[in-house]
Amino acid sequence: MPSDLPGNIPTPIIGGLAAAILVPMIMNKLASTNAPARLEGEHKVVSYSKGYFTSMYICTFFFSALSVLAYLNPGKTGPQAIVFPIMVFLFFAAMGLFTVVLMNITRVYFNSEQVRGADMLGRRHVYRWNELKGVEYVAWAQGLKLSGPDGGSIWVSPVMSGFAEFQEELEKQCGHLWQNTDR
Repeated sequence: MPSDLPGNIPTPIIGGLAAAILVPMIMNKLASTNAPARLEGEHKVVSYSKGYFTSMYICTFFFSALSVLAYLNPGKTGPQAIVFPIMVFLFFAAMGLFTVVLMNITRVYFNSEQVRGADMLGRRHVYRWNELKGVEYVAWAQGLKLSGPDGGSIWVSPVMSGFAEFQEELEKQCGHLWQNTDR
């Protein structure tokens, strides 16, 4: 009967649906991509918001706590059977910290004369706007690739805070170079 329906739905499905609805709403509030670029000296800074950093720290703490709980409470199976889950939890905790490091490396600094930022391997590049050889949107990376004269590149993600100001400056300085973009 219809009145029995909520009792027949497994709790993990209800939790999954609630998370699928609530997590994006919370992340949209925490990860404000509409925030203006931060001014640092003579450069504006495009970087990931505090919300993204908070979510990665929470992820790291969550998986670290799970690994500690798995170690302290082996259950009936014994400590040998929980080595794999502990390693998986520690792997995800380490990936959370690694992501925080990468998010710090990928900051992009710009002004009306130049742009500074990292490529996909974290190497820093500095280019004058007129030195750039190409600007393209790369779908698999979901970001912009600014190609420099030395073969290097700078990557910028549209989910970074200050991206709107960066995009305005980019269009003003290099609008003729855009390729494969859905502007």
